[in-house]
Amino acid sequence: MIERLILSSFRGIRKGAIKDMGKINLLVGPNNSGKTVILEALYWLSVSGRACGLDADTLSELKDEDGLSRRGRDAFVPIGKDLLGFPPCPRIWERHGKLESWGEAPGSVGAGALTYNIQHLKEDDPFKTFKLISPPAEGIRDTEKFDEDTLKTIGVFALDDPEGMSDVLAHYLPDLYPNEFSSDENMHRRFAFTWYPDFIHWGKSLGAWGAEGTVADADCALFFDFHATGDQFRPAFGSAIHNVIDWRDQLTGLFGAVFDSAVGTGEFRVEIGQRHYPSPLIEGAVEVRGKGTIPIDDFGDGARHAFKVLAGLVLLADRCKDGREGIFLWEDPELFMHSKSLCRLIKEVLDIVKDKPIQVFISTQSLDVLAYMATMMEDEICNRNDVRTYTLGLGDDGVLDASKFRGRELNDWLRSGYDPRLLDVSKDNRVLIWHLKAEDEGELLW
Repeated sequence: MIERLILSSFRGIRKGAIKDMGKINLLVGPNNSGKTVILEALYWLSVSGRACGLDADTLSELKDEDGLSRRGRDAFVPIGKDLLGFPPCPRIWERHGKLESWGEAPGSVGAGALTYNIQHLKEDDPFKTFKLISPPAEGIRDTEKFDEDTLKTIGVFALDDPEGMSDVLAHYLPDLYPNEFSSDENMHRRFAFTWYPDFIHWGKSLGAWGAEGTVADADCALFFDFHATGDQFRPAFGSAIHNVIDWRDQLTGLFGAVFDSAVGTGEFRVEIGQRHYPSPLIEGAVEVRGKGTIPIDDFGDGARHAFKVLAGLVLLADRCKDGREGIFLWEDPELFMHSKSLCRLIKEVLDIVKDKPIQVFISTQSLDVLAYMATMMEDEICNRNDVRTYTLGLGDDGVLDASKFRGRELNDWLRSGYDPRLLDVSKDNRVLIWHLKAEDEGELLW
């Protein structure tokens, strides 16, 4: 489980840290406060599981005693497809209106390596020039070889416990490394770097971030956002979920618990399969006994959202066994959802992950989400020791501010009448911003 995240020059965040993360983490705050940045940083950090070698001419740490360049230390780039079947870097780029393929990547491919020269960096910058080297050819699958497609569809690499690279980390995480990290020498750390220009704060240096704790297995990272609700299931996901024992019964029960009347009266079951008309695609559906089958994308957005979230979690939960860990990143769960259905969906999600090694991060603007999480802690449905709430703010200087509420501190904050989505409570920012006040006394009328 990831315990802390440190960010530097990644998207809108110039620097910031979030510490003491738990199993269930709520990220709240106003627009442009860093919530999505954190989810994307965690996602890229987690899906970077495709092994390669890193070589950089400017790094003495990558030289042998005679000054000759070694093959390079172990590094990792994103896997070809994430749990939902999306290529990780193009997926995030497309979220921000960028092309899925990097048309003019600052590098070249040849001799089993991707060679980069980052133009905006100074000549003495540690990663001004570097190579990402394919694993040895012996036993390698064609899908693991670096080619032109690889060059155009990755823009991040990760390093695990990069011993002997303190100067490099201090350079790319200024004022953060090592001070913002724990002093525990046995703590596992992973660092990620991106050279994609639009994802670097004001286009300077490289985007860099690091995490302490155990990072999820690369194919056990589920990122569910607005776009995933509208997208069809990808073939890779369809194949994977069909390998899960009793997936249909599991998903039918979960969907029915959220939408007990979504398909009208009568017995139903869900299906995920390939349809060939009007074009080949993988589609979810609800089959009602005696009435027929309705494609899930013919339902309203709320039902589509819940169906696809639960389908992804069924697959994720199945993968997280035998020591494998997962991460679920859920952006704005309140989108499209009625309050009643939203609370039911959250309960089913937490039931799925409670006995699994799955860490959850939820970014939300919804008081319904916060209030229901508080209620579940109050009723001991959810272990309060597992829950953290972070109220985020991002200043004009790009410094992330994160105020933490541990466990049932969220309950106390809500009970006080203040709004945990806001950092500044000095101006009577109450939980219900539309509250009425008595004309004379100025007291709250509840």
